[in-house]
Amino acid sequence: MLIKRTRIVAGVLLAGAVTLTSMAGQPVQAAFFDMLGDQGDDVDGLATGPTTVDGITATVSATPNGVLNTSGSNFGINSTGTNETTRIDKDSIFEVLTISFDQDVYFKSFSITSTSGATIASYDVGGTTGTFDFPSGTNTETIIFPGLGVLISSPTLSTFGLDASTGATGYSFDSFTVNAIPEPASLALLAMGAGMIATRQRRA
Repeated sequence: MLIKRTRIVAGVLLAGAVTLTSMAGQPVQAAFFDMLGDQGDDVDGLATGPTTVDGITATVSATPNGVLNTSGSNFGINSTGTNETTRIDKDSIFEVLTISFDQDVYFKSFSITSTSGATIASYDVGGTTGTFDFPSGTNTETIIFPGLGVLISSPTLSTFGLDASTGATGYSFDSFTVNAIPEPASLALLAMGAGMIATRQRRA
């Protein structure tokens, strides 16, 4: 049975929110990268390659060696000289997926799916680190960062590493979402909106 979990990191997720909207009604630009779809196809078979969504270019790399690989249902790294399945694992070497951007962005969320039972993994997003686990029977987990997300100043890397509980375990890197840096006017409107909410709460 497929079980999905959502984990909120250091904050509270506003219901259903992945992007924010200014008081003027203009959404903060968000870009959803589907590594099981078009974006995975863009970099499939490459050691490192770019993929672009809504004017934001992410360069995805397989480290320390190997190529990026997608099957349509999983996305991962195939290390050089191995015949492993499409996933990020440590069957032969400690595989790490790195992503850099052509501009400053807020890294909002990412989703991963366990490919073989219990797995322990770690991540580093612009210096924000964490460790999470997939208990047996839990397949998909989404990590969501509060607010607009974690600021990634280009060319700072956001990295995803795996510390598997056994050599046979691994996970698929399914997708990630980033928010573009809002224009100064949008930031001002967002700040005004937050101030008005705080004022209303105090009056209440």
